[in-house]
Amino acid sequence: MTLYIYAYKNSSEGARSLRDATGAKLIRHHGSRYKRGGNLVLNWGASSIQNEEVLHSDFLNLPGVVSRVSNKLSFFRAYGAVEGDKGFSAPEYSESREDVLSWLHGGAVCCRTVLNGHSGEGLVLATTEEEVVDAPLYTKYVPKTYEFRVHVFDGKVIDVQRKARRKDVPDDQVNWQIRNHQNGFIYAREGFEAPQNVLDQSVTAVNFYGLDFGAVDVIYGVNHGAYVIEINTAPGITGTTVLKYAEAIKEYQACA
Repeated sequence: MTLYIYAYKNSSEGARSLRDATGAKLIRHHGSRYKRGGNLVLNWGASSIQNEEVLHSDFLNLPGVVSRVSNKLSFFRAYGAVEGDKGFSAPEYSESREDVLSWLHGGAVCCRTVLNGHSGEGLVLATTEEEVVDAPLYTKYVPKTYEFRVHVFDGKVIDVQRKARRKDVPDDQVNWQIRNHQNGFIYAREGFEAPQNVLDQSVTAVNFYGLDFGAVDVIYGVNHGAYVIEINTAPGITGTTVLKYAEAIKEYQACA
């Protein structure tokens, strides 16, 4: 079974790193000579694929599933559509500005003005009614002690990272509520042990949405437990994480 990679854009660094680590072939969006038949296509974050030859191949992460989880509104709608215990927790959400004002009583509201963004793009944190802006999605802010990224492939955790403060960023420039690179944080993999609840919920969430793999962002607080906030289907990967994905892909191929 020959491995191919179809990325959401031809210049994806993560897809190119996986190609180099696995010996896979990249499928171009235009002018591709790809032909179906006994191939495995790893979909790296593409929500839609126009090439009919590619569409009729065996997939890791179907485009329709990627589309559902990459859009934050459809991600939360899918979660809310299933009654009862899903096996993992997500923050409360609403599509109505008026409905979320009660969350401000001692808490905060995440106004998500961009539905397909990453790294906090389009995220407005409001603690007063005046700060709540019009947005297609609102989520209740959950206080956290740690924020993890758990990489899951074929039902197994293959790598875990934790957002850690960059030591070169001054105290007054660090934002502990929105933890991204711009606000003074990086991903670290040493010096911590993720709670088992975080790992279990990550695997369950990937399975719940019908994904074969994904990088699950989970917030964790000692008193508030673990909450899945999103799943990345084309996460930024370098170094050790690339190798762990490559190992998992090769193992999957050997068992296919």
